[in-house]
Amino acid sequence: EFAKHGIIARSVKSSDGVNLVLVYNVCLQREIFADDFVCDYLRNKGYYECPDVSKTISRLLCRIKKGSGFPHEIGIILGYPVPDVAAFEKHEGQGCKYCGCWESYTDVEHARNCTCRYKNCSHICKKWFDEGYSLSQIIEKYKAVEAA
Repeated sequence: EFAKHGIIARSVKSSDGVNLVLVYNVCLQREIFADDFVCDYLRNKGYYECPDVSKTISRLLCRIKKGSGFPHEIGIILGYPVPDVAAFEKHEGQGCKYCGCWESYTDVEHARNCTCRYKNCSHICKKWFDEGYSLSQIIEKYKAVEAA
């Protein structure tokens, strides 16, 4: 049902037995991976398949399954800025300048704006879901709102 919207859901059982589901938009991932800075960062982390979305996601899920520490580079997949992901790793999650949807160490204004947009999106989509719309209908409604 979601594939027609370019949305893929992949699941993996982590080494500690927790089932995780990663939902991502293929088109957005292609945009993220089109950035040489992003792919350079990911390649330095062993994601040699970048910019191939499917193979890069597969490697991430493999790492989660093997359980050699949680791969912080998932932040890149989620659209977080590379400098924030790198700083989070370097500072072990301490000393961020702003904590919203992610811990920002660099561009606080960007992080605040994104957090505000994400919260608004979540609020609107939850409202529609509570009104009885299917997830597919919610996606279509949200695309229409964004296009307006």
